[in-house]
Amino acid sequence: MYYTGRHRSGAVGLKLRKAIERLSIAINQRNRRRKELVRTGWDFEIKRADQDQDFEKLNAACIDAYEKIRAFNSEVSFRKSAAATVTHQNAPNVHISIFQELKTPVGFYNFQLPKVGFEISNDSPIKARVKMSIYLSDKELGVVDDKHGYYSGEMLWERGIGTFWGNFSIPVECKDSRDTLRLEAEVMITDSLNRTQTLVRCFTYDRNNNSWFPEPTSWENLRNRARKKGHKL
Repeated sequence: MYYTGRHRSGAVGLKLRKAIERLSIAINQRNRRRKELVRTGWDFEIKRADQDQDFEKLNAACIDAYEKIRAFNSEVSFRKSAAATVTHQNAPNVHISIFQELKTPVGFYNFQLPKVGFEISNDSPIKARVKMSIYLSDKELGVVDDKHGYYSGEMLWERGIGTFWGNFSIPVECKDSRDTLRLEAEVMITDSLNRTQTLVRCFTYDRNNNSWFPEPTSWENLRNRARKKGHKL
């Protein structure tokens, strides 16, 4: 039975009560630690101290093992966070666009339809396949038909870090028609860690200025919206 100090008065009785409260709190904390430690398997030293009926040794073993678990959990959390950071940092940043006029470090490009310029830049090595689809209003003209298959998705591009400028040709009817001309690039990318992603970018041709502007959505979404509203694409 604990001595509560109720038969003492003054400073001595107050000190005894506070000491008993601290002891009770320590025992409760130890019991909570023991439950967690036994559950997680960090209980070898605790069992040995319990057999010796040594409270100080038992309490020290609980605290030591509890700190080990906290350190272990902290290390696991740190490693997960570090792995996520590395994965994010290694993800390639790829930019694609099409153009008619463009000034580059290697020269000035000035194309007229049916020829179109293509630009791709990346900040880490990648492999890619580029498929360029052609649309006149709501009419699908298929993919670009070039002899090497660079823009039909057939040829594998092996790209180091940097920017590449190329060009391709589209059907002559795209030049002569007054219908809205759109090109959609689908770029399938594989990075050095063998992760894959697909970029889809739709561009609309401005006939008055011989230039292109990017759409914030796909050609299919534009077509579906036009059909729903009953207006021309």
